[in-house]
Amino acid sequence: MPKRKSMSETIGAGPTALHVSFTFITKNASAKHGTYMCTVTCERWQSILPKGRLRRSTGISAETKHVHPATHRILEKAIYASEVRSAIASVRQRIQDIASNHRINPGDPNDAPSMEKVSEAIRTSGVDISDDNMLITRTISRRGARGAEYGGLMGRYLSEYVARDGRKFADSKTMKGNTCTMALHLYQFSADCFGGKLTLNDLTIPTKAQVVVRTFKKYLAETCDLLDPTIENILKRLRTFLAWTEREGLVWKLDLTPYRFSVKRQPKVTLTIEELGKVITYKFGPDQERYERARDLWLLQCFTALRYSDVAQMSIPDIRQKMFSVATQKTKVLANIPVFDIMKDLVEKYPDRLPTMSNQECNRTIKLAFEVIGITREVVVPYTQGGKEMMRTSRVCDEIATHSARRQFVSMAQQFSVPRSMIQVVTGHRNIEELLTYTHHPGEEISESFERMNAALPRMSK
Repeated sequence: MPKRKSMSETIGAGPTALHVSFTFITKNASAKHGTYMCTVTCERWQSILPKGRLRRSTGISAETKHVHPATHRILEKAIYASEVRSAIASVRQRIQDIASNHRINPGDPNDAPSMEKVSEAIRTSGVDISDDNMLITRTISRRGARGAEYGGLMGRYLSEYVARDGRKFADSKTMKGNTCTMALHLYQFSADCFGGKLTLNDLTIPTKAQVVVRTFKKYLAETCDLLDPTIENILKRLRTFLAWTEREGLVWKLDLTPYRFSVKRQPKVTLTIEELGKVITYKFGPDQERYERARDLWLLQCFTALRYSDVAQMSIPDIRQKMFSVATQKTKVLANIPVFDIMKDLVEKYPDRLPTMSNQECNRTIKLAFEVIGITREVVVPYTQGGKEMMRTSRVCDEIATHSARRQFVSMAQQFSVPRSMIQVVTGHRNIEELLTYTHHPGEEISESFERMNAALPRMSK
């Protein structure tokens, strides 16, 4: 690559002058990052080195995206541009000091500064910001947050990682989106608490990891105001990333103990039978087609008890039989699903293709749809934050999400006295304990159930 004029300098004058320049070198044209090479020439060195040149790597590495492809100048917007400039300035200053000392203590006036001393100054390492040392960098395109791209090891992970079921991130928008959410929080944490210089060593060396992870958990709970289940999901994806670095040979004897995070699963809000009936029969206006599609997807998920990832890829089921089977993506368990009449109605409504919508969009839209329908009663919702159990008041429509449909199925089935073992066959849960976290009974139904028990008992004689 051509030399940068702005990074060349002559120190001294005459035959003893040192001509210093820095050139950005890559191994080949397609290399992702390279090194700034320091070249020093001196007329008095020609008798020792015919070309009068001393070239050594300064150890200042940078990704090519941080260097302009035409001028080879450091891009000012690059996150580590200041570190590169500082390291180059340090090398130049060491050479300057050698030249100054030679003028003060020249020895033989005709001699140039010692080649050995200059060579040693260049060999002294600067900073290494190569790809493997940068844990995570983030750039945002003009499209906004959705156009975010990640570099460093996290960027490599997002482009190379393949899950156990053979899917790459590129094949699953939900999987990649969830991991990008984790990467975003890690990037913000690095920027706020580590000056943007969080490294893989900080997350894997046991003595460092304990402090870093404890600070990260506190940051997510207090600064980001995230609930414990969300923090648990972020740490789960971070553990997957670290396990990948171990398989890639970047980490040895990885200890994930500091990343453990247990949280009590609180049953979420579900609808009463009357509210569910209102959702099923509500007729949306012609300008509310988006709400109707989100409602229909929620009902399809509710009466199949499938996760949203399974419903989104499900083909039109064969409803001529009393049951049909679906292999779930997450657990690889074969779920045997009974055919409800409402499912037949949905298949007749969409004979060619079931409605489609991303999980995130459906989560946003279903809340608005339920608000339009009128499911707005207030409920007390338990949650955990920072390890503390707390309560808050909210509207039912604001608490509904795609996964609420799966919980709705479990709670409704238990209300109609369906044995838990049968429910487990439909939902595909591995054990009953997991199933219990899906159970929620609205207060009205609890009151009615105990009222029937109360009516069956005699009154005390007066």
